[in-house]
Amino acid sequence: EAVPELKKIKHVFMLAEANENYMHSFFDMTYNWPLKDLMDAIAKGKKKAVDLYPFFEKEAQEYKRNDYRMNHITNHDLNSWDGSEYERLGEGVKAFSVLYYTVPGMPLIYSGQEIGMKKRLRFFDKDTIDWKQNSMRDFYTKLNHLKRKNESLWNGEGGADLKMIKTNNENVFVFTREKKSNKIFVAVNLSKQPQQVKLNSELVNGNYVDLFSKKKINIKSNQYDFSLNPWEYLLLTK
Repeated sequence: EAVPELKKIKHVFMLAEANENYMHSFFDMTYNWPLKDLMDAIAKGKKKAVDLYPFFEKEAQEYKRNDYRMNHITNHDLNSWDGSEYERLGEGVKAFSVLYYTVPGMPLIYSGQEIGMKKRLRFFDKDTIDWKQNSMRDFYTKLNHLKRKNESLWNGEGGADLKMIKTNNENVFVFTREKKSNKIFVAVNLSKQPQQVKLNSELVNGNYVDLFSKKKINIKSNQYDFSLNPWEYLLLTK
């Protein structure tokens, strides 16, 4: 009665600080810790991009379409105890960000991540963030706008399935997501070396615009051969 606005709420969105799929019987969203662990392992050279294919196949089997997964590369625990995303992922921060923003799930942005903060925040004591930094602001702004406007990236049943494309290169992860007239094509080099990629799949066809360079790219005849510099990525939108 003290807060009458609460009576108008039809559903309270609940996040469990847990990963297990049975938690979705009680919660709307769970943390995708295994994806974070796999990205950390790839950055350290212990795993490769090719390991993402069976990972997402397993995710699709164990979680329903409306089981929201919280994708992230940092949060309050990780930043303070394991180090910032720059300590853990090095030069691959942008590549992994493109990945976790565009696969199924809801992306988490932690305090200071959107401006490129590289320090560890004190956990139990007051700490400050230099908001004058802006090295990542434009990057994450573009990703946020894409997440909102491109229907293929919407959450749960509102978005599109992940269609993975096998390549000739174990260091590059490639996929598309498409719903109605909205589509994305993503290729991410998750290694320290330049990579050559050859694709032969009808899934790649389309007229796209590169999200970051604004370059127009037309892919047809199911063929697309390209190269990626270390930790480089393609995020093509339709």
